[in-house]
Amino acid sequence: MTRPGVEDFDLAAGDPDGRLRKDIFDRLEKPHRLERLEASFHPLDVASVRAALFELLATGKVIAPELDSKPLGLTTIFRRAAQ
Repeated sequence: MTRPGVEDFDLAAGDPDGRLRKDIFDRLEKPHRLERLEASFHPLDVASVRAALFELLATGKVIAPELDSKPLGLTTIFRRAAQ
């Protein structure tokens, strides 16, 4: 399999969620804590950032291995999935 790229995101005009997902994915070239990700997209609403991040998590583009053993928190680390 290949690593997810720009073509894996719906960047149609008028789709701000697709753009946000792509921007989050791009930022996760290096692992980030949830709190740092949210801060880097300020002044966007935290709920919008989390929704986009969790969609990436649900589709397997992003992982957070510690969620298998710990509850979600501001220190939870997210990173791109190796594909």
